[in-house]
Parts: sequence; C-alpha cells; structure tokens
Amino acid sequence: MSFHVLAAAIDIKRAIAAELPIPIETMALKAAGAVEGAGAVEGEGEDAAAAAAAAATMRDATTLFDVGVRPGDEAELELVVEYAKPSEEEAEAVDVDPNAPKVLPERIDVVVAPKERGGQPRVVSVVIDASNCEKPRYKGGYRHKHTGTRYHHAEIQTMRKPREWPKDAKFTRDTQTTEARTRTIMTKKEAATQMKRKDLLINENRDAFVSAGRYVDSDEWHAIRVAATTVLQRYARGWFARKLRDVKRVERDERARARAKAATEKLDAEERRRRKEIERRMRPRTHEDFDILRHELEKWRKSEHAKIESDASADDAAKARNKQLLLRRETKLLATIDRLKVTAAAENKDARVARALDDMSTAKRWECDDGSVVEVHTPFTTRAKELQQLYNGVRLPLVTADEVRSILTNVFHP
Repeated sequence: MSFHVLAAAIDIKRAIAAELPIPIETMALKAAGAVEGAGAVEGEGEDAAAAAAAAATMRDATTLFDVGVRPGDEAELELVVEYAKPSEEEAEAVDVDPNAPKVLPERIDVVVAPKERGGQPRVVSVVIDASNCEKPRYKGGYRHKHTGTRYHHAEIQTMRKPREWPKDAKFTRDTQTTEARTRTIMTKKEAATQMKRKDLLINENRDAFVSAGRYVDSDEWHAIRVAATTVLQRYARGWFARKLRDVKRVERDERARARAKAATEKLDAEERRRRKEIERRMRPRTHEDFDILRHELEKWRKSEHAKIESDASADDAAKARNKQLLLRRETKLLATIDRLKVTAAAENKDARVARALDDMSTAKRWECDDGSVVEVHTPFTTRAKELQQLYNGVRLPLVTADEVRSILTNVFHP
C-alpha cells in the first residue's frame, strides 16, 4: 500500500481497516527496520531519531516522516493486532466461528490523497508481518454503572533510558583502545624478490633501480605543508576577492546607471515643464493661464514705470511721452489677451461639444451578475452617433451650400 510521507499512523490504520475486517482499536504499528531508497539516509541526527522512533509503537499522530521515511522510499511497518479475550456475556451475544481462518495478507496497498491541489494520488505499499504476534493477556476491567460501558485494563512497554557509564570506566585504556585482529588475505598480484644464483637465469630487462632520496625531517615536511597551504589560501582568497570585486563592480555600474537615468528624467521633466509654461503663455486655455498672463503683464508694467520714474536724464515731458507709449503698449497687450480669450473660449466650446457628443454616442456598459461588462447600443446612442457624424460634416471647411442643405435635411428628416 502507498501512503504520503506525512500520513499519520491513524490514517494507515483506517486504510487497513477498510481492506480487512480488523477493528482499529486492536491495531498497533511499529517501524520494522531500515528504509530502502535514495532519501533513506540524510544525516546522523535523522538516523538516530528514526531508530528511536522505530523502537517504539507508533502513536496515532506519528507520521511516516517522523520514523525516517522519505518521499520515494519503500518502508516496512509491523502491524500488531491485539485481540482481547471476550467475556462470557460477550461470547454468548456474539456468534464467533472458531474454525474461521485468521490469516493476514503479507502486503496491502493504500491510496493516499495528494497534499497539493491538482497532484496525483500516491500508492503506499504496507508490509504486514504477523509472525511474532502474540495474543495479549486479559487483565480484567470494570463496567460503568450508569452508561454500561466496559473498560479493560491494559499495559504498555516504554523504552528504557540509555545506560550511563561512569567516567572512571568510560575514559580508560581498555575502553579507548581497539582490539587488534590479524587476518590473512590473498593479494591480487604476486610479488617477490629473487637474488641471482649460478643455477638460475633472471630476466633483468624490466628491472628498475631505485635509489634513496634526500631525507626529509618533520620540520622540513611541516614547512612544505605550510608553503602548500599558503599557496592554496592565496588562490582561494584571490578567488573570493575577485567574486567580491565583480559584485561591487555590478553594484557600482547599477548606481551609475540609476544616477544617469534620474538625471535624464529630471532634465526631461524640466523640459516638459518649460514647454508647458511656454504653451500656456502662447496658447492659453484656462482661467489660470489668463491669470498668469495678466499677472506678468502687471509686473512688466510696474517694472517699466519704475524705469521711467528713475530716469534722471529725462525731463517731465519725456517721462510723460514714455508713459503714454507704455500705456499704448499695455493696451495693445490687453487686446491681444482678449483675442486669445475669445479664441480659447471657442476652442473650449468645440471641445465640450465634441466630448458631449462622444458621451452620448458611446455604448452603454452594463455589468452582469458574474462580474463581466457588456456594451449595448440603444436607439438613443445610435441616433446620437448619426448626429455626431452630421455635425462633423457640417463643420467641414470646404463644404458647399448644397451639401450643407442636404446634411440639414437628413438631420430634420432622418
């Protein structure tokens, strides 16, 4: 049977109870032994925890992952079925066939639902070993007087604590010294040394002469190891430094690009603002634009008037003539502002009319119960679209009188 690694012991019991006529209350699961698979061994701490969990009976909340089972592994669990001896009243009430076979299957497959949505169900194979099952002894019990519920005495076997060795016996020569054993083995290739003799011919073609080199004492050998370690550390530290340099270089380039981008955006924003201000003064459209023009005109008039008054070389007649010229220029600029205001009012009116026609001819947007939006054209929006087209046709600059008359006829008699 196949289970998910996060399946609890109670889930496995329920799956077995669905396959076999065995009550869940009489079942007990134990981890049988080693786990087969790639993820069976992941560290000494996990092996120790798995061994400790396997030595005791799995509780209902204990999962397969707690006893060392990993995804894709095949594990063996020992199923212990505890049958209590029924009382005389229960034996009379329940008809039990003594000749019925009580044989458990060797293996059952359990389908485990996927943990994530859309995943495939997994099949966990559970091996049942009933060879060492012993019938528990009946230890008596009692019956509740009011409810009639029967309660049976039970016993459990807990794990013993590990034995603590005293330090005087643990840290001794006999404890820390391994036991040496001698074994005789056969080498893969025979080797021997043969000296020359008069009655023996030896082939010396493949012989090699080996001479002893210079003796290296422990201090020199330590110095060689230190030098080699220094070279390794130098290359390793250089590699780490180059990696850090690359990271710093990337960060520096990103900061430079960010600063350049920010400067470019700032210049673009200033240029757009300058063009907008120029456009507001060249082609004003709103009341704020005309207020700016009038304010600047008043500021310019005061500046020019102050220059005329502060001119010490001019007499009163020259100042009077300059003031008249200033007044004439101011009047001309005011007339220009008024013309711009009339033009802006006409353009704003055309824009409002066009916007109103667009609003009237736009399809109605209705929201459905499911949240979707449907665009619907009514007879009013269709007629508004036709009138908008006729209005735009009448306003064309090169339309003749006959064409205008025809368009107006279509308006009054659609």
